[in-house]
Amino acid sequence: MSIHAAARLAQSRTTGDNHRITGSTRWKYQGTTLHILQQRLRADR
Repeated sequence: MSIHAAARLAQSRTTGDNHRITGSTRWKYQGTTLHILQQRLRADR
């Protein structure tokens, strides 16, 4: 399952809302969204 599908499934089960969402802006690792972590990794290249 992709991170986007997991975020949508979690949202659907908790709120009943099925609209499109971006998983990388919803999930966090140590308080930072995966989207921000991805941007930092790309900037370090």
